[in-house]
Amino acid sequence: MSEEIRRMLREQGMRLSQLELELAQRRPLEPQFISLPPEPPEIPPWLGVALLIMGAIALYIVIRFVICFWQAIICVLGFSGLSAILGFIAGHMISERIRVAIAAIASIFSLLLLSYVLSQGVVGNFIFEDAYISSSAWNNFYSVSGILIASLVSIDVLIVIIKRKILESD
Repeated sequence: MSEEIRRMLREQGMRLSQLELELAQRRPLEPQFISLPPEPPEIPPWLGVALLIMGAIALYIVIRFVICFWQAIICVLGFSGLSAILGFIAGHMISERIRVAIAAIASIFSLLLLSYVLSQGVVGNFIFEDAYISSSAWNNFYSVSGILIASLVSIDVLIVIIKRKILESD
């Protein structure tokens, strides 16, 4: 049986090589059948200039924003970081698996809340003129941030009290 299979394979191999030879003689390989990757389209020079101008305008807006509101940015990021730390502590006391999630939620919530409170008191257009944050907005900001920090600290204290009560009952 294996002798017959070998013989059939040899015959098929010779037949395949004959077919390949006939095909190569009929149609030799021509360069038009070889496909090269297409060249990338040429970027017009005006597009590069337009992108450069748009980038410069975006950079100007970002720089003006930072210059006008650097104190507010530092305050918001500071209180948001403090909220993240308090959320991390609360999450660590509850379960080690959710500590980062609670810290991220506390940080994002406080960042949005405090940014919104400060944005309500912006006077002026920061792009073309000097802008400032009104004193009432700063007062609201410190009131809201105090309430936020106090609530996070009270949540941490509540978690400690509940854990202590649970441990005492066991």
